[in-house]
Amino acid sequence: MTNPIELSKDYLIDADGKIYPNSVGTAGATGAQGIQGIQGIQGIQGPPGSGGGFNYSTLLNYTATTDILTGLLIVAGTWTDLIANLNFTKVYGNSLLHVDISAFMIVGTLAGNVGTRFIIDSAGGSPITRKIGGSFTVNGNFSNPFAGSGVSIISGLAAGVHTIKPQGNGESNNRNWYCRPVTSPLEFLSIQVIEIGGS
Repeated sequence: MTNPIELSKDYLIDADGKIYPNSVGTAGATGAQGIQGIQGIQGIQGPPGSGGGFNYSTLLNYTATTDILTGLLIVAGTWTDLIANLNFTKVYGNSLLHVDISAFMIVGTLAGNVGTRFIIDSAGGSPITRKIGGSFTVNGNFSNPFAGSGVSIISGLAAGVHTIKPQGNGESNNRNWYCRPVTSPLEFLSIQVIEIGGS
């Protein structure tokens, strides 16, 4: 039907003179649902969250910067200080201490074993000691008494101020101990105390 003209509310007539009922047909069936659109791209990842509060703190970081031993003589069987006490402050009572002492010292000239250890709170009522390293000196030669040194883990130390120092010992008298970072730059002594965990 082209260009219909309304005759009345009941009929329509088109340009060719044909008459049609003026009525509205019933609604057609609902069409099928369209396909779902594609998913949008994922947003960029956010920054990492803050840490969980695990404690890892350096309490002492010492490196000898002077000639600290220039022929020190140690009596056989006697633990002798290699440097004076160093202070550190432990924050938590239930934390662990990571103690790392390394050095290149030379000891001679009598034959026998030499060894090193550290001592925490030497002036207190309950000092803590741990062996560090050792070596065998051939008569007339030198060796490093810190050979084989590693990390020691200390638990049970109360919070507060503490001291630490390395000591040396040997099986023979009149051994000469040397650690000369200035005169002989390859010789050194370093001490680190790190607190791990705790709350």
